[in-house]
Amino acid sequence: MGHFTLDNASNNTTMLEELKDLLHAWDISFNSIDRRIMCFVHMINICCQHVIGQFTNIELSESVDEFVTEELPVLLDRQLFDDAVK
Repeated sequence: MGHFTLDNASNNTTMLEELKDLLHAWDISFNSIDRRIMCFVHMINICCQHVIGQFTNIELSESVDEFVTEELPVLLDRQLFDDAVK
């Protein structure tokens, strides 16, 4: 048997455990942990979602008026982007 690339869903763990039991009944050695390869893209997505979740507070967007109390001051003494590039 080869290796299986699967996401982190618990039903995939259950499937490989069941496959291990079925193969062992036929005296075929199979290690369900060693033969499972976690999907790299799925793991990256999970990590990114956790990071985004830490930086995103949806409750703040619902009460934005409480946080915006005044307009930003006009900064006349600052260079314009085009002037700074020149």
